[in-house]
Amino acid sequence: MITKVYPAETKALKNGDVQSVISTEAIDRVGDTIIAKGWEIDNYIKTGAPVLFSHSYDTPPIGKSVDIRIQGKSLVSITHFHEKTQLSRDLAILARDGDMRSWSVGFNPTREPTSRTENGIFKGYVYDGTELLEYSLVAVPANPEAVSKIIHAAQKGRISDYTARIFAESMPQTDGDDSGLAEVARYFEQRAIVESMRRF
Repeated sequence: MITKVYPAETKALKNGDVQSVISTEAIDRVGDTIIAKGWEIDNYIKTGAPVLFSHSYDTPPIGKSVDIRIQGKSLVSITHFHEKTQLSRDLAILARDGDMRSWSVGFNPTREPTSRTENGIFKGYVYDGTELLEYSLVAVPANPEAVSKIIHAAQKGRISDYTARIFAESMPQTDGDDSGLAEVARYFEQRAIVESMRRF
């Protein structure tokens, strides 16, 4: 299975579902592109149209697509979060608030991809036949500002510490501004102190 990540604006609908572009024909960071009209989604819909978190097959889906279609040069979907698990409830809040806007498609090519070249130099592949297996809400690109918002949501009790910790552990170490990382460390340090006090 191949995965590709697409940061995109999400739109929260009145019923709580989230509409988003989950794939475009834009050239990705490794030079590949997926042609929209080549998407094959019939089998995906037949299997229940699962939506995962970070392509994790070890945890239950966080929801399902209730409407997926090709629109111009994009694959657009409406995600319904079932909210039967804590992770699904938390991710629904973060997606609706716009704090998580990255989606990643998992697919198998159904035709051999063609090479994309510039001035005779290989630049990447063009996928013009792809079967969608699933798509996921993902925590990339992670940055201190985004994680800071997630920590604030946990502090206010809007999402669980469990979900906040997932994001904290996914943070890359950088040589730049680590203020967001410091805030994450302080938050979990404070939580550890409170928990230790409760034991006595």
